[in-house]
Amino acid sequence: MKPIAELKRSKRFAAAASNVLAILQETMGLNTIFIAVNDQMINIIIKASNRDEIMIKEGAELAFEETYCKLVTGNGRFPTIIPDTGSDPLTGVLNVTSVLGSCSFVGIPLSVGENGPAVGTICAMDRRAGAVKDKDIQMLQQAGELLSRLIEYELNGQPEI
Repeated sequence: MKPIAELKRSKRFAAAASNVLAILQETMGLNTIFIAVNDQMINIIIKASNRDEIMIKEGAELAFEETYCKLVTGNGRFPTIIPDTGSDPLTGVLNVTSVLGSCSFVGIPLSVGENGPAVGTICAMDRRAGAVKDKDIQMLQQAGELLSRLIEYELNGQPEI
């Protein structure tokens, strides 16, 4: 199974991801929402939606070790919430933070199967420190469940129910 290669080429997943991001962008007050996939070496932004400022570019690729997504996938099934990436001890030292600057961040892992590995993330960012609200986290978790099932379908042909 090669999630990055399969999901990068999937028109169905791209269309669904675009629709999910459009809905979230309309209902959440955060600047940037994006979906990324990884193979534990490279992290690729599959889809991105930016409101006022382009913080994340669709198609961007970074070494997985240098991304916030690594923290998200290493956090089990729980959301990763960082009120200020510049002052957080785990993200403040990352090169991506020095390039991007400080922001608030939330990320939800995208997994294959109930106990499968995290192969991606859905994340949101905003320049305002602490901008992430509880309702934003809940909406991202619901979107993450949907996207996880779509990824499972794309990679395995049928989701686990």
